[in-house]
Amino acid sequence: MVIASDRTHIQLDPRQTAAVGGGVGDGELRLLGKSSSPWVFRVRVALGLRGLSYEYIEEDLANKSDLLLRSNPVHKKVPVLIHGGRPVCESLVILQYVDEIWWGTTGPALLPSDPYDRATARFWAAYVNDKVSRKCIDFRAFEFPDFGYGAEKTIKNHLFVVFSGV
Repeated sequence: MVIASDRTHIQLDPRQTAAVGGGVGDGELRLLGKSSSPWVFRVRVALGLRGLSYEYIEEDLANKSDLLLRSNPVHKKVPVLIHGGRPVCESLVILQYVDEIWWGTTGPALLPSDPYDRATARFWAAYVNDKVSRKCIDFRAFEFPDFGYGAEKTIKNHLFVVFSGV
């Protein structure tokens, strides 16, 4: 796998992607992202696990491309997965889309097959997304409302909940 800071075409072993052709999952895959984004990283890991080839387009978030603005006109944020010319926005939505489109075709499923287990996985993914990831980024950017007054403790408490399963 080759990764560059600009436009990169990620090419995987053809044996890993052979099962993709001939169905709903057909179509060019492009991922608009920012290499420092944990949400983009989440999508890149999922695409890699599924063995999918895609073109990665690094976005300059200070000078957003027309493609990003057209593909995600509501939030104007990355990641955006463009599949066959149709954009899918928000990392958790992208993961569900990838799992549904390429279900049983290539690579391991991202979510369990049992509906209860799938719901539980979605709950914890949303919890980490809402409570942990955003707080860590706010903390890093010095925008956390309690910065200096318990921000670190708040993050640790949320992580404790995740890892204890409470």
